[in-house]
Amino acid sequence: MGSKKFSSTELLTSNLVEIWFFNALFISDLNILGNEFIEKSWETEFKLKKKDYDYEVAKAAISQKDYVTWSDFVLHENKMIAFQDLGDYDVPLIEIVDEGTIEEIDATEFYSVNKDYQNVFKRLLRFCLQRKLYQLGIK
Repeated sequence: MGSKKFSSTELLTSNLVEIWFFNALFISDLNILGNEFIEKSWETEFKLKKKDYDYEVAKAAISQKDYVTWSDFVLHENKMIAFQDLGDYDVPLIEIVDEGTIEEIDATEFYSVNKDYQNVFKRLLRFCLQRKLYQLGIK
């Protein structure tokens, strides 16, 4: 019989990790002038086209504002959704949302609307968890 080689690394999956999240979500309309950020993107490596979707334009706007953490929010139905207070002036996302439309809602109320909203909520959780694990050096 031949000998088997074993990898020095292994994939570990655990369902025993306790996670928690804030009870509230912050939702706001986007306040980005697409053409302004699209045209500015032509001067960068990440060039947009006039027909690009809101998510791509929002990513370009965030990059142009030097905010590099993409995973703190999700976009859904032309709204930004985050656990962070979008009205907080210490959060750079305030620069691309419409301050007058920021509302705080109960997380349970949000993900209980329907399966689509539940999936949006799960995506936000996944993005935030990925960012946290990356910061801890876990891949």
